[in-house]
Amino acid sequence: MQIFKFPFYLFLKLDPAFRHLSKNLKKKGRDEFLKVVESAKPEITTFSYSTLGLRPDCDLLLWQATTDVKKLQDFTAKLLKTVLGKYLTIAYTFLGVVQSSTYLQTLAKAGTEFLRKDRAGFLIVYPFTKTTSWYLLGDATRNQMMREHIKIAVRYSQIEQVLAYSYGICDAEFILAYECQNLADFVNLVKDLRATKVRKYTLSDTPIFTCIRRPLAEVVALLG
Repeated sequence: MQIFKFPFYLFLKLDPAFRHLSKNLKKKGRDEFLKVVESAKPEITTFSYSTLGLRPDCDLLLWQATTDVKKLQDFTAKLLKTVLGKYLTIAYTFLGVVQSSTYLQTLAKAGTEFLRKDRAGFLIVYPFTKTTSWYLLGDATRNQMMREHIKIAVRYSQIEQVLAYSYGICDAEFILAYECQNLADFVNLVKDLRATKVRKYTLSDTPIFTCIRRPLAEVVALLG
């Protein structure tokens, strides 16, 4: 089974001028966009999400994974050369690496989760960074706190979590992605996790992106 080492989150923002193009030119732009994404397989696996109206600073997300970061760069360059791509701005990017969990001693899910064809209806992308004080704690103390943290998360088995480590290659130290069918479940999970001791060692955990899973053709059609 192939393991995707590098999960990547590409958030894009549309220039409203695209909506004023002719019907034929907009269709050409959407078709070119879809073709670039399709032609990147199997080296790059992509799942598409709409953030239209949910945040003012981005309109869509391509959630991707590959074994070669250079291929991600080549892909993005091709995408931005399409008619639609010329009206898109890169709003945010997050790059991570699949590693074994420090606390669970299991391979992070990000490497295998991309092999699934079915995805939940919502994806919440959650970059975060720990405080320096967290890393200065002893291993036993950190492990005890994380056991409490994990115990709560286990109660929400309907929510899937994909973790990527991004020390030194991204502004955030971790990129978490949560998949769920019910946003209320996720709100309750986060509320419960806020009450754990680990929380006081969070330096930052924004921006947070709520994304709706849709086929790519629908995602680009929503743009106008």
